[in-house]
Amino acid sequence: MTKLFDVATELHKMEYATEPPEHVISLCKKEGITIVYGYSDDCAEFRGSTIEELNAWDGNTYISNYGRIILSVWNDFEIEGDEKSKYSFYYLTDIPHENFEVHEDGKPYCLGIVFEALPDEKWDIFDEDEYEHFLQLKDKYGESK
Repeated sequence: MTKLFDVATELHKMEYATEPPEHVISLCKKEGITIVYGYSDDCAEFRGSTIEELNAWDGNTYISNYGRIILSVWNDFEIEGDEKSKYSFYYLTDIPHENFEVHEDGKPYCLGIVFEALPDEKWDIFDEDEYEHFLQLKDKYGESK
């Protein structure tokens, strides 16, 4: 088993509007692991190796200072046959990760993710103009640190 799997297992069925246990946060800080989950109907929480609270209303796209992307999908209805549609929030990314469920009153609310952070990685809401600037700087100077 991997550390990501262990963290995701520890968080599985975490109750909506609660924080991850302190021992999990401490492990994530030590091991460079980031947890992302929906905390309310309008916030995505980033915990562990970083602490961020970003707007998630109607879904959003987040970008790190390394150019990594996470898409927050807000869902207000269930589609038969679509496993993820049972969640109000879930996240899409090409970052290798593990999933865990956040529950509300014993039912699935959010499908969170756990992944390895890069050194000093920070997250913010994607802005097309800022991203163009980032790409120009990346081409000129290489990877962001």
